[in-house]
Amino acid sequence: MSTWFAEQLACACGHEFSARLARGIHASRVPQVREQILRNELHVITCPGCGDVADVHRDLTYADFDRFHWVRVARPDQLDAWAAVEAASLAQFTRIVASGAPLVAELAARFRVRVVFDLDELRERLIVWDGGLDDPVVECVKLRCLRERPALAAPGHRIRVREVAPTGDLVLASTPALAPKTDRARWTVPAAVVMAVAGERENWRRRAPELFATGFVSIDRYLLDPIAG
Repeated sequence: MSTWFAEQLACACGHEFSARLARGIHASRVPQVREQILRNELHVITCPGCGDVADVHRDLTYADFDRFHWVRVARPDQLDAWAAVEAASLAQFTRIVASGAPLVAELAARFRVRVVFDLDELRERLIVWDGGLDDPVVECVKLRCLRERPALAAPGHRIRVREVAPTGDLVLASTPALAPKTDRARWTVPAAVVMAVAGERENWRRRAPELFATGFVSIDRYLLDPIAG
């Protein structure tokens, strides 16, 4: 089941108010929350005092037992410690799902288990999967983009999928890690390029095996120095 909690927030205007936030989302039971994520509306909080709108980042777990998705959503400020967050998240999945009730445990191998660092990155995974694409292949597309345009790897920025077009084209963006909805640049990768990378899947797997595992499936594994914790 989904779990929610009330947190007291303080706006820059000085107004304090209570907001309802998610700690765990059972997407198959609350499809409307999944739609909120796809619209980038979950945890977007409006101050009742001044009307200012802000994203509130909190740790949560997203599970979809119909689609076999399990995603730990960590905070953007935890990105530098991705290795420790990944280890804790995989242990959490093992404890709750793989070693849980027998009816659940026998399904564990079917799950895509991922770690992301904000709700916008969760949205990225959902639209990639909804578009019939494999997210490891999409990460390899990002690597190909960096090989051709190294300047896209700007300090403090990440590359994110904004749209999977009906044609199969990918709309990508370079976005600040701490402000993931603010794009520095956007570009489109033709479907033919995506298909070419998918066709070379095994070659990419040999070169970047970590992207084809579970956990933090992201090119930032190679761009950031992991901090143990």
